Amino acid sequence: MKITLYEKKQYGKEVFKFKFRSEEFKNIDVHGCVAILSVNGKDKRAYSISIKTKENDLVFFIKKVGLVSSQLHELEIGATINCDLIYAHTFGRNLHDDKICCIGGGVGVAPLVNLMSHNDNPESILVSSFKYEDEVFLVDEDINFKINRADIYITREYSSKYANGRISKQALPLGFKAYYICGTLEFCKQVQNDLTSNGVNPYNIFVEAW
Repeated sequence: MKITLYEKKQYGKEVFKFKFRSEEFKNIDVHGCVAILSVNGKDKRAYSISIKTKENDLVFFIKKVGLVSSQLHELEIGATINCDLIYAHTFGRNLHDDKICCIGGGVGVAPLVNLMSHNDNPESILVSSFKYEDEVFLVDEDINFKINRADIYITREYSSKYANGRISKQALPLGFKAYYICGTLEFCKQVQNDLTSNGVNPYNIFVEAW
């Protein structure tokens, strides 16, 4: 399908918010899904859908790390690109009432926003880390869960607004039905090891790493 860029917003030096619009989005359930995006119809990549707005727009938070993301970052408002497929990713979708803990680093938080925005349990929490304070896209106006449901850490500079340093083993919350981790392979392995050493059952930990 053809989708049109409706809004583009920058967070920090490399992270952009992309809001795409299409009439075909109206009847699509995108909870826990990814989309295959292509600017030129040839180069393609899967990106986690962070939000579906009340206006049925799809929102992505994408870091410039490769060919397709670089092409996306060059887009101007009104540009039309291809969305070849939308399908469920590894985190699943039926988490509405579960007390869950989502842990992400950088743009790894993007699919976790999707899970949290569909979760109705008031005890669920998002723990996230960003290199710099201006990369914290969780303050975006389209994210529809309250910021006080998130523990935010800044790793590369001092922050007076958020916690400083990496997510430590001691800082990881316990007592949740399931844990969902997303980020770099190194980040995910460290968090997973910290959780299991804290007594969390490995079968209750779900990881999406790159």
